[in-house]
Amino acid sequence: MFLGLVYHSGRAFDFEAWHVKSPELSFAVQLFNDVLTMWRLPLLFLVSGAGTYFALKKRSSGSFIWDRVRRLFLPLIFGIFVIVPPQIYIERITPENPDRISAVNFSGTLWEFMLQRNFVPYPEGDLSWHHLWFLFYLFVFSVVLVPLLQRWRSAGMPRWNLWQMGLLLVVIDVTLRGAFPTQQDFFHDWANNFHYGALFCFGFWITGSARLQEQVEKNWKRAGLLLAITAPLWLMGMHEGSFEPYSAEFLIWMALRAVNQWAGLIAILGLASRIFTMEAAWIRWGRERVYPFYIWHQTVVVVVAYVVFKWNLNVGLGYASVLLVSGVLTVLLSDLVVRVPFLRPFFGVYLARKQRKLPAAKLRYSERDAT
Repeated sequence: MFLGLVYHSGRAFDFEAWHVKSPELSFAVQLFNDVLTMWRLPLLFLVSGAGTYFALKKRSSGSFIWDRVRRLFLPLIFGIFVIVPPQIYIERITPENPDRISAVNFSGTLWEFMLQRNFVPYPEGDLSWHHLWFLFYLFVFSVVLVPLLQRWRSAGMPRWNLWQMGLLLVVIDVTLRGAFPTQQDFFHDWANNFHYGALFCFGFWITGSARLQEQVEKNWKRAGLLLAITAPLWLMGMHEGSFEPYSAEFLIWMALRAVNQWAGLIAILGLASRIFTMEAAWIRWGRERVYPFYIWHQTVVVVVAYVVFKWNLNVGLGYASVLLVSGVLTVLLSDLVVRVPFLRPFFGVYLARKQRKLPAAKLRYSERDAT
């Protein structure tokens, strides 16, 4: 989730349209964000698949779906109506930003904006999920795939190996990316639906298969070497828009993109298994707050960036200020959610039954709290 904060802090300084923009943009930040994009969201879906394996461990299908409604759908609805609007408001009151996604203007306070919102889909209106699109995608994957997930848990995981899984990603990207470029609109985003859905399943498979975990342990260094070879080639053709869809160059670059991504994910999994060998106190503390952190972070970044840009700092100091201040505020807000019982359901945080009987000072969260 911290990568999301780093990425979205950079979005205020790159060359692509966004909700708030620095007067001075940076090619270095653009390049850094392009690299982060390769693994940030795929890693989230992979880890979410792993979390789903544990969530299904002691639940029936019906209980699991209800749990997903509470942990994913309720925070999504709350986010659309409460968390996201300040981002839209900042965009509406900054007509001087030529790179806004939406050119609709508003004059007035945030409270006035909240009362006068136009409940038409963004960018024409003020109804949007913004960064919370991930929750909707994950909710749909979890609910639609639950029969398969339960079957895999009881009958065993598919007998695929890591490289076959990577090949499937290549096939998806080569065949679908040209017709369905990324939109974060689920009903027209079929390349991402299949790509992220596959990664979600892969995370589930790897977590439930000692054989696949052993393959990760044996091959993560090879995957890192493959990444080192393919990454420079991929960087040379970073922007897929420069290639005609389904041209030879486009197909080669899409294949490189998928290979590069999967190799990086395997390398990350293998490295993480060596670094996080014990559950330290700070890991437990962070796990309890990671979901609220995700829900809060982009709104905090947009508001902080709007304020920081009034200080007239250069790109380096501006980016550092946005990242640092946003990080501190998001951690504090996430900690507040964990500590205030009333707020927890709106951020998908629930205590295990046994934990509800413990004194407040001894409360801990179970592994079920993973998204």
